[in-house]
Amino acid sequence: MAATRTHAQLFNSHGFAVMSAAEEYNMSYEDSGIPSVCETFKEVLAECESCGMRKPPILLKKCRQLIKVGGHNSMRGDIWRVFLGISETKTRTNFDYKGNVAELGERLNKCGLTESTCDANIRRISALLDGQYLPLSEEDIKWLRNARQIMLDIGRTFPTHRLYIGETKEKISLLRVLMMYAKFNTSVGYCQGMAYIAALLLMHMTNEEDVFWSDIAKVLIWPVYIVCFLK
Repeated sequence: MAATRTHAQLFNSHGFAVMSAAEEYNMSYEDSGIPSVCETFKEVLAECESCGMRKPPILLKKCRQLIKVGGHNSMRGDIWRVFLGISETKTRTNFDYKGNVAELGERLNKCGLTESTCDANIRRISALLDGQYLPLSEEDIKWLRNARQIMLDIGRTFPTHRLYIGETKEKISLLRVLMMYAKFNTSVGYCQGMAYIAALLLMHMTNEEDVFWSDIAKVLIWPVYIVCFLK
């Protein structure tokens, strides 16, 4: 049974529900980080971002040392954003995330759908695919199938995490990110398992668009960059 805020007695430090019957198995800890290291990390991250993808070897060495020591959990989103090269990724494409999200909302509305992962939306899409309402083009059918699968998968993604229990704004953000990825990367579209990656990023990144570009960065530049970083 999926967790609800009523069933969950408390949440651990990572945001996952701890059920009273299994509380003893939910060990957790607080990652406070070392203040001096966190401040140094922030300074180094700012320097890394200003250097773009061509970071000096001495700066990369400093980053490796800091990563071994570790920073506060709240810094993870910033660390990933900088080292995935989100700013550089944006400059390599002309994809307008906000504009395409607006178009997504309009398209959902025309189909009688909302930006939601609720069961009513899923039933409506199934009815549309069965031809009960509107004549559909092949492109419409592909788009609706993607939307339905994404909505179904979101409901199964980290169902006991506080951000994804019930119909939350994070679930809506996750829907938009995955729909935009399918539109951007048409050769791949949407694949099961992507929801977990994007949902994890949303736990640490407050900016929905950064999560989208993080997914794109992994496809465009991350494989090459990470090899260079680890040398």
